Amino acid sequence: MKKQFLFVFLIVLSFTTLFTSCKEDDEEITEEVKESIIIGRWEGETATTSVIQDDSVFPIQTQDISNTMMEFNADGTYNSTVNDEDGNLVDNSGTWILSNGDTEIIFDASTEAEGIFTIDALTESDLKITSQEEETIDPDQGTITASITMDFKR
Repeated sequence: MKKQFLFVFLIVLSFTTLFTSCKEDDEEITEEVKESIIIGRWEGETATTSVIQDDSVFPIQTQDISNTMMEFNADGTYNSTVNDEDGNLVDNSGTWILSNGDTEIIFDASTEAEGIFTIDALTESDLKITSQEEETIDPDQGTITASITMDFKR
């Protein structure tokens, strides 16, 4: 009986050790890791414009932004190429920083052109950022939020 108990105990112990040692560690993405992932060239895919009112999201338009390029440099500068309203390619450059617990990118901080984007997704090959702007058009209608979400790939 003791041999049977010992045998069962060793099997249970083996399985417990096997499953706990194979457990994937939850790695916290630190600022250094996020910066190292962000740095480099990103190619635009889509930009979706939406209006949000009373917790309802109304997508307005999704457009192809494959002509858009964004390059984040390690020195905190960026270069981008975007289509203007007439469809012409325009080069831009400025500065960028991670903010708010590394959940936001601020472009051109403390300037008139400042833009704040929430990082919705970030992997080695995918970057999804969203910018929102609230506006009260009619006090009886409440606040309307305009949102643009941009998807980039490497």
